[in-house]
Amino acid sequence: MGKKVLIISTSPRKGSNSEALADEFARGAQENGQEVEKVSLAGKDIRFCRGCFACQKTKRCVIRDDADLIEQKMVNADAPPIRKPCWIAVGSAEASRPVRWRSGKRASKQG
Repeated sequence: MGKKVLIISTSPRKGSNSEALADEFARGAQENGQEVEKVSLAGKDIRFCRGCFACQKTKRCVIRDDADLIEQKMVNADAPPIRKPCWIAVGSAEASRPVRWRSGKRASKQG
């Protein structure tokens, strides 16, 4: 059995170029025997980081929004690639929180 691959399309627009790239990545991974799930952040309620640093102590963000479910999916995935749109060399703000979680959560998952 293949790896659990989570693809997160972080564009705030449905049907964007970033989403099309994520779909193609998913298709290729599935064709190669991977278990694939794609999540789009378009239309999701994901609030900005407050900078409170509570997550560093508790390993969980204090903000309760749609990102909670996405965070759990990231923790359970073997390979969570993220497709970020790039506007003037900067990714979308919606993508920032999941990317930050990944580094902390994957580190705690691995021991």
